[in-house]
Amino acid sequence: MTSAANSNPPSAPSIKPESRAAKSKPPQSFRRGFKRLVFSLIPLVVLDMLLTLIVCRDGRLLNWPLPPYSLIFNEEQAGHLDRLGHDPDPYRRFDAELGWSFHPNGATPDGARRANSAGIRAGREYTLEAPAGVLRIGAFGESFTHCHGFEHETWPYLLAQQGSNVEVLNFGVSGFGTDQVLLRYRRDGVAFHPRVVLIGFMLENILRNVSVYRPAYFHGTGDVAVKPRFRLNASGQLELIPCPVSSVEELREAVRSGSLTATLMETDYWVQRAPIAYRRSMLHWSGLYRIVCGLYENLARDQHLYYRNTESEPFRVTCEILRTFRAEALSNGAERVLVVVFPDKDTVVERMEGGAGYWESLLTFLNQAGIESIDLTPALVELTRSEGIRAVYQHAHPTPLANGVIAKTLAERLGLDEPRR
Repeated sequence: MTSAANSNPPSAPSIKPESRAAKSKPPQSFRRGFKRLVFSLIPLVVLDMLLTLIVCRDGRLLNWPLPPYSLIFNEEQAGHLDRLGHDPDPYRRFDAELGWSFHPNGATPDGARRANSAGIRAGREYTLEAPAGVLRIGAFGESFTHCHGFEHETWPYLLAQQGSNVEVLNFGVSGFGTDQVLLRYRRDGVAFHPRVVLIGFMLENILRNVSVYRPAYFHGTGDVAVKPRFRLNASGQLELIPCPVSSVEELREAVRSGSLTATLMETDYWVQRAPIAYRRSMLHWSGLYRIVCGLYENLARDQHLYYRNTESEPFRVTCEILRTFRAEALSNGAERVLVVVFPDKDTVVERMEGGAGYWESLLTFLNQAGIESIDLTPALVELTRSEGIRAVYQHAHPTPLANGVIAKTLAERLGLDEPRR
C-alpha cells in the first residue's frame, strides 16, 4: 500500500490567486502614462464644458455664428427674408437669370444711384448703336465698377469726360461675381455693341465665383440672395449652374424650410468644402468642436490661398471666366477688351506695409493667355501714400477722389486723347 501510494506522481504546486493578479497588472510605466493622460485631459474637458455652456446659449461666439449652421446667420438676414416679396427694394430686384439686377428706371431712396430703362447706371438713355463718331465703352463689373455715390462721382462717368466723343455705359452691379458679370454682358451688354469692353475684376471676386448662396459665402451679409455660377466640365470648359430658384417666393420658402441646403451641398463650393458645418451631428454637443469647425469653415475665405494655389477650383474657374469673356466680346465685334484689376482696401494697406503681390499668378495667366489687363494697385497705393487710406476708400469702396485717379489711369491706357477712326 505504501509503495503504491508512493508511486503516484507528485502533484503540481498550486498557484495562488494573488500571483495571477500580480501578473495581470499593467506595467508601472503604463499606469503612470495613463494617469498623466487622464490628468492632462481634465483641463481640456473642463474647457470644453465651459465653452459648451457659452456657445449653447445662442450658438454664437463673440457674435459670430457657430456650426451647425442654418441658412440664416444673423438678424439682418432674417429681416431681409421677411421682407422679400412684401417690401420691394426700389433699386434692386430679384433676377432669375442673374440672381439680382436693377429695376428699369429704378433709384435708391436718396436718389444717389439710378438706372435707366435698360438697367444701366445712368440718368440718361442710350441707343443700341453708338452715335456716329462716338467711341462707346462698356464697363462691366461689380460694385467697384458700379461705384458708390452719385453718378458724376463714378469712374465710368469720369472716364467719359477724359476724351472727346466718348461714352461709357456702366453695367456694373453691386455684389456680383465675375460669373454674373459675364452673364449680364451676354444678356444685356451685347445689344449695345461696345467697341471697347472693360471687365472690372476686384481681387476678392475669386471667392464669389464659386458661390451660389450669398450668406454661405459671406456670413455677415445682410442680404438673402442666390446666384448662378460656373463650374468646369471634364474638358475644362465653363458649365453653367443656373440659379436654384426662379422667384422671390420660391427663394423665401427654400430658405425657411431649409430645402435649399441639399441643393447647396451639390453646387456651392463653400458649403461643399465643409458640409459637416451644415449637418446635425453628435459632435456639435462639444463647444470646442463647434469652435474648431467654425474656424476651419471661416478661415477658408482668405483669397490669398486661392491665388497661390493655381490648381484650386476658385482660381481655375475665375481664369476660364475671364478667358471666355474676352473671346466672346471679340467675337461680338469689340475691338479691344481690357481686364481692369481693382485691389480691395486690405490689399492696398498690405502693399503699403511691404506685402507681396499675392495675385501675380492671375496677372501671369492673363499675360500668357494674351488677355490685356491693367492692375490699378500701383496707382491707388501711390494715391494712398499722399492722401491717406481714408481719402481713397470709404465703406471699403473707392472714393470719388480714387475714382478720378482710376478714370485718368484708364484714359491714359486706352489713349482716349489720341486720334481715333
